[in-house]
Amino acid sequence: MPKFNAPFILIFTFFSILCCKENKRDLGKVKFNDSEEFKTPDSILAWSKTLLVLNSNSEDFENQATQLNKRIKSAFSGLKDTSQLNQLTKVLINNNEKYGVVLAQTTDGRLRLFTWDTRLGGSMKMYENCVLTENRGEVQVNEIENKSVLYNKIYTFANSTNQSIYLFSGSGKSSGYEFFHHLQAFSIEKGKLEAKSIFPDGKNDWNNPFSIENGYSNTKLGFIISENGIEISKSSPLPNGTMWHQYIFDGKEYIPKKYSPKNQFNETSFDIENEYQFIKGSEVPSYVESNEDRKEYSFEDDYTVVETAFQVGKKPKIPVLNNPDGKKEIQVSKQVRLIGKSENFIFLDSGGVPEDWLLHIYDINQQKIILSKYVAKAMLQDELLIFSELSNTINSGCENESFGHFKINVLHYRQDFPTLQPTGQSYCSYIQ
Repeated sequence: MPKFNAPFILIFTFFSILCCKENKRDLGKVKFNDSEEFKTPDSILAWSKTLLVLNSNSEDFENQATQLNKRIKSAFSGLKDTSQLNQLTKVLINNNEKYGVVLAQTTDGRLRLFTWDTRLGGSMKMYENCVLTENRGEVQVNEIENKSVLYNKIYTFANSTNQSIYLFSGSGKSSGYEFFHHLQAFSIEKGKLEAKSIFPDGKNDWNNPFSIENGYSNTKLGFIISENGIEISKSSPLPNGTMWHQYIFDGKEYIPKKYSPKNQFNETSFDIENEYQFIKGSEVPSYVESNEDRKEYSFEDDYTVVETAFQVGKKPKIPVLNNPDGKKEIQVSKQVRLIGKSENFIFLDSGGVPEDWLLHIYDINQQKIILSKYVAKAMLQDELLIFSELSNTINSGCENESFGHFKINVLHYRQDFPTLQPTGQSYCSYIQ
């Protein structure tokens, strides 16, 4: 249990009586003495806990909360030395919920970020923060302008000039079910925070919105960051499932992490080589039987995939029945076409135009479509899906105006977090 000194006990007792007494005075009208005696770690803890338990139904709640937030910030600005900062950190490190202040710090303790809910933002949440840095035993106070983010972690790494980069990670809420994961990068210059433009498009911050609708509530979305902060994976919702894009810090900025294939690919690399019109690299059936209502593909692992006419629910996305009647059989609606199989995964085409059709990946073990992605061409190789897609690049380098520029990517579809990587390879081809 943390030890508190006399000033803290007196301050907290004062506010406990103030807030809980039946005929209490209005906290917003209590004269606040902005003297040094109130700018201590104990004061921060007292004001914070008072804000946390403040009755939101009180008539003057907004004014009271505003005053308390000012007092907390004022108290932070009064911290003068490392010993005071260490005292505050020791209490908050395992008591975030008790005081409503979230602490994030670097491993060396040189930079500490304190964030708390102002309780003035309604359902969207609005936060205040103080960033405390140490410089030769003295504490300097900084502030991040973004008030919509609850920061909870700091990553530290060096750039190409050996300057320390601090990556702040947090999250926020933009509506009843819309959230976002937020990253912001800084360095410390003479004790002051300086924004660093290391994210794509030359930005010093990076937002990734996501929703908890449509089953996303149990899915990890936003960013996945390596322990050293060097690699970041960014989620991207698809018609079905979520795909991840990898970025790596090259010493100056985060750039897409490329995959280096064994071969040089072009348009003809995707040419189909079997009579079933399955994508290149797919398993081929050992037996096919077809009649007016059904088409059965039997494979060597004893699984049978059946294209047939049926409905699941009123508005099925891609109807698939796994193991009906206990058989090793997968039934797919005739609204899609089987175009491949690789062990426990089958691949389906639900149509489109030649340069932009919707491919679905169905996991037999999970009994669901894990990913749906628009592609131009596709093939399987080394447990990867290699595909091309039409690029939005304006200056594509294609000489013929009727041609489009197609970039070639790989998809690690078997991973828990299916990840896309560019190969840096491309080709030009005719588009409708």
